[in-house]
Amino acid sequence: MKMNIASNPSKNNNLPTFKDSPAIKWFGHLIPEDGIVDAKDVRILWNTSMLEGDGAYAPGTTRIHDMAVFYWPKDHVRNNENLCNWMYRFDDPFRCSSGNVYADWNEAHMEMLDDLWSDFNELGFMSDAEALRARKEFARMRQCEWARDPNYPTPRGTPWTAEDHQTLAMEVARAEKRREERGESKFNPNVYTAKDWLKKDVSTTPPPAMSDRIWISGNDIKPVLTKAASE
Repeated sequence: MKMNIASNPSKNNNLPTFKDSPAIKWFGHLIPEDGIVDAKDVRILWNTSMLEGDGAYAPGTTRIHDMAVFYWPKDHVRNNENLCNWMYRFDDPFRCSSGNVYADWNEAHMEMLDDLWSDFNELGFMSDAEALRARKEFARMRQCEWARDPNYPTPRGTPWTAEDHQTLAMEVARAEKRREERGESKFNPNVYTAKDWLKKDVSTTPPPAMSDRIWISGNDIKPVLTKAASE
């Protein structure tokens, strides 16, 4: 599982949810009436954020947000240039992804879903709302029966605390001291690092509006989910 870090949760929070999957416009007729799809036909995307600033970060503050399970029937979309170009731009190297982004994502590897959910719980969600969103998205996958079980507990969010901010302040002070000891100049957020250069098109250009993204709401899919997964 690739895990990427973003410093600001509002920076990349442009991940819509399952019902807005662009592939629904072309292939929504293949979705069962209950709106729940096989996990081999999804691509799972999410963003992560870490508390950071002034050239330092607070360890242990990575949080999950903007979970999305896209309907992506790979065998059908591979010949649709519009959809493939959209996903190529959307699932960039600085976004986290799983699902059929992997060539061997098939029935023999579905146990990875439980491992993925365990990883999310270990890292923590940015808020209760983000945890519920993630569960509701997982509920769209037929293999995730637990997500549709009203007795299964939804994890609580673990937002950054005052202690986390204090840890960041101490890390910033340590980083500044190390720079002084090495005779380096004070941290300048306007100076690009190699990583910044790689993503400069994203960081220096406002993301396009959804209407500019070939964004399609498609059919009104209303899955038959249990109360816990649909509220």
